[in-house]
Amino acid sequence: MPQLPTPYPHRLSGQTLTGSCHCTQLHYTITIPSHPPADFPTIDFDHCTSCRLTSGGLVMCWLIIRLEWLTFTSHPGVGVLDMVSSGGNSNEETKAPMRGYKSSPDVTRGFCGNCGASLTFYRDGREWVDVSVAGLGKEVVQWLGGPDVQSWVGDSVGWVHGMAREGFGTDGERGWRVREFERGGEDSEIVCKDH
Repeated sequence: MPQLPTPYPHRLSGQTLTGSCHCTQLHYTITIPSHPPADFPTIDFDHCTSCRLTSGGLVMCWLIIRLEWLTFTSHPGVGVLDMVSSGGNSNEETKAPMRGYKSSPDVTRGFCGNCGASLTFYRDGREWVDVSVAGLGKEVVQWLGGPDVQSWVGDSVGWVHGMAREGFGTDGERGWRVREFERGGEDSEIVCKDH
């Protein structure tokens, strides 16, 4: 893996992060050492076509970490490599809802078989894994402060890359309509307020 332009000491050094899928049947912990190797962790804003099609989003934001930093706390008896390389598909007795999709001959994308949340990207033989930043929760994602690098920019949707490169601007700039959504009771409709 090439050296990435990440300032060190990295803001994530010595941190323990926890995350889950949407339905919370899969929980994981990422434990980053105080002095991680220079290339890890890295937050990647990935524009590749495969990520776009498999996640259902316009970009995928990954936290690239060493395999040994990841633990699936909801299924402690299952090895991390088993979870990310086969998506739990080869270990049915664990009842782990983690499933895998081979998007390329040597790539497995892990997702929750119950809610469908994209969780991991693993290329066979690597000592690192990409974990979806979205599963870490809004407060942690906000604290992360954004990506260290953007990848597969050549695959990007032009206007998405433009927003990532130039920023979104502030409320009201560039003609953006700012909407605030509220939800009343559980069965109520979502109310949209234009500003």
